[in-house]
Amino acid sequence: MNKIQKKHWTELLMCKQTKKDLSDEDNIKNRRKRKNLNRSRLKAGHSVRVKDERDKQRKVARDIARNITDYCKENNIHFEDKGFPASNAPKRDEGQWRRIGQIQDKSCKGKESWTIFRNPSPDDAIQGEAENCWFLCAVSLLTQKEELLRDIFITENFCEEGLYQVRLCRDGNWKTVIVDDRFPCDEKGNLKYSRPQNKQLWVMLLEKAAAKLYGGYEALHSGLVVESLTMLTGEPCEHIDLKGSDVEKKDDNKLKLDRDKLWTDLKDWHSSRYFNSLSVCKTDEGWFESRFKGVFPPILSKEWKYYSFRLVNDTKLKLGLFQKSMRGTGLKIPETFTDLLIMVLRNQDDGSGHPFKAAPLFSEVISYSKRRARSLTTCNVDLTQGSYTVACFSFGKLRQDNDVEVEDYVSYTLSIHSSVQLLFMDECEVNASGFPELMYAPADALITLAKQSKIKENDADVSQSDIRLSHIADGVYCVMFMFYGEICVFINETTEGYSYIRNYGPSEYIMGVRHRMKTTDFIPPKSGRVINIVTPQNPETSWKIAAQKNFLKSEPLESIPPVPDTLEGLLTPRPIPEITSS
Repeated sequence: MNKIQKKHWTELLMCKQTKKDLSDEDNIKNRRKRKNLNRSRLKAGHSVRVKDERDKQRKVARDIARNITDYCKENNIHFEDKGFPASNAPKRDEGQWRRIGQIQDKSCKGKESWTIFRNPSPDDAIQGEAENCWFLCAVSLLTQKEELLRDIFITENFCEEGLYQVRLCRDGNWKTVIVDDRFPCDEKGNLKYSRPQNKQLWVMLLEKAAAKLYGGYEALHSGLVVESLTMLTGEPCEHIDLKGSDVEKKDDNKLKLDRDKLWTDLKDWHSSRYFNSLSVCKTDEGWFESRFKGVFPPILSKEWKYYSFRLVNDTKLKLGLFQKSMRGTGLKIPETFTDLLIMVLRNQDDGSGHPFKAAPLFSEVISYSKRRARSLTTCNVDLTQGSYTVACFSFGKLRQDNDVEVEDYVSYTLSIHSSVQLLFMDECEVNASGFPELMYAPADALITLAKQSKIKENDADVSQSDIRLSHIADGVYCVMFMFYGEICVFINETTEGYSYIRNYGPSEYIMGVRHRMKTTDFIPPKSGRVINIVTPQNPETSWKIAAQKNFLKSEPLESIPPVPDTLEGLLTPRPIPEITSS
């Protein structure tokens, strides 16, 4: 290879990260256009230890860095990132970009040599012009667990050539970000954004890597700490709103012992205006992880994907369901997240050890997340031996016709962290193409949850949660799940049929999956049926749910409005699972 060829090859490597990210986006779009919408990285096999996956990515990244720095040394030049700042960078990001040795800021002076880390502490994160305290808050927190902070950095020592690599998690997917040692300065040579303490680079490098990941420093303005904690750790972190139902109706069993004291103290702090929310990030040494990419189709077709596995050992799971954020798109409009819901279900065994062969599909709902319109929803669960399915749902954008466009599909990433290695027998990603009965998984999952809620209605957790039961007759009842709107399920355990009318006419600023506020449906004997799912039109706008209802014993009748083919998997009557009180 001659010198010109080597130079060209190395410059391609230096742009590798930016081009790869763009290629990833293009590939996703192309797959959608080909209607091959549910391909994912992991088809069968096992989950991997978090550390092993991190080390694997580090090795690849370091090989790239070594090639670039060797070229820089050979030609006596500094590395310059051609991808950031971009040519179309926001005006706030324009100006003088100076290397570390050229910055005039007082914080960059001193006799100490430059380093990435020198006893990092929370005080190292000093905010500059960017309104990114949500990000720097999480950066400060990580100094309390220094091993987590160091895990982010692939480059461990000061680089004379000015090349640094860090790992950040965007929308549930790990990305290796390459940055150089140039930073934005004002006309006097003072840093515009975060400043170093004791000539440590770690805060500045993290801020710059995040800015590059999202398209500029301006893209880091405003956010939630839970978002930055997830970006830095890759863990499914939880946001608890102290102003609303997250406090009043928290149903984590682990809070039972000191529930009253804990939440009373937190609400006292809130009334003193110290804070209005909590962000919780749980990290566990030696755990395993799997990450799956998928899409929510706008109709309940055979493409809808589920994740099935069998456990031979007891295990703890932490699940995170991510959707793509608009951060970094440059669009000055509010986020338009769709609703997200995770359900962990025990599979109904057909007697031969095979799931998904007969109705009902599930025998128990082990756990479920909050249904919420945010970038992330989470679910933690302890599982014993058995066969399970993780179902990811989004109902707010379901359509009644087949006239759909590429932009109607919502991309997501599911992360599964487990205390023991998960073994995926055959294909763990399953859909109705391989198992036709899975077409009715949405209905079966919600009907199972409704029956289970009735059995547990006297439990403290259920009575304090967002579940309402309306008793109609012996063995006949309606369950309303007040999950970011309402999911209404009718259960008929008798030998007679019932018709049910539900009218959401008095409600405000909601929309129904039936596209009508008033519905009439027949529920056969020994069956359950999802009546409607209503969702706020806008999560930022006040909304109200009020419903009028009527019911009577009835002969079979057609639904009004008719159930379209695209929603049969959700709205079709289904057998009720046999669930006994534990």
